[in-house]
Amino acid sequence: MKLLPSTALLPLPPWDSLQLLAERGFNSVELNFYNLHLAGVDPYSMYGFYVRSFMAAAEAGVRVESVHLPWERYLAAFMGAGIERVARELALLIDLAAGYGVRSAVLHPLPAWVTGRGRVSWANRRLLTLLAREAAEKDVIIYVENLVEGEPWDSLASVAALVGDVDGVGLCIDVGHANVRGDDPAGLELRGPLCLHVHDNSGVRDEHLPPGCGGVDWEKWRRVAKLAGFVVVEAHCSLAPRLCLQRVAPALAAAGSLLGAG
Repeated sequence: MKLLPSTALLPLPPWDSLQLLAERGFNSVELNFYNLHLAGVDPYSMYGFYVRSFMAAAEAGVRVESVHLPWERYLAAFMGAGIERVARELALLIDLAAGYGVRSAVLHPLPAWVTGRGRVSWANRRLLTLLAREAAEKDVIIYVENLVEGEPWDSLASVAALVGDVDGVGLCIDVGHANVRGDDPAGLELRGPLCLHVHDNSGVRDEHLPPGCGGVDWEKWRRVAKLAGFVVVEAHCSLAPRLCLQRVAPALAAAGSLLGAG
């Protein structure tokens, strides 16, 4: 099990988060869209923000092992031109990421409020089919993440079934989201590429607490963690960035211990 810190561990634009993580000795990370959101990105300037982020990682000597693609509310801006237009935007980002050596990309599926309830399953299968072809050519795997809200993908079983319908994509289980929704991995048939996003909460809302600081039953996620190619620690911190930086190593250590890696 490979543990990665997320840039989301620090409340900063991604280029600043990457620099601080590099200074603390973390040389492999996930570049999270949360930090681009903090930087004030808008749908039509996403590509430039990602370029700046990857350049900052290269300058800092940090390897971006995984990249979180834009959230659904940003992708909704392109839906008026059809699902193929959304796919083209994401394909550009995947191509960019691959050029910097990234091999994993995490994507939120588009919920019914973006696609319309009647075609939500079709639209996501179509999107993932188009992206899987593009990604395979770049040696990138797309992982689809369960949502905390946004029907029908606020159900882990629904997302796992969607992934099973499309060849060449993986599943990224967000443990914090699953805890809020009351999802249990016991009944899941896990095949193909798998990753985890880990953070904690009380089970009521998506708090993004450090692992061990909430009510997640970590014991039941150990089997899943052993099957995952990588695990991203995605706790948020609202303190001064330098204080948040001091929490990164303990958060990773806690995740490793709770999931049976240490």
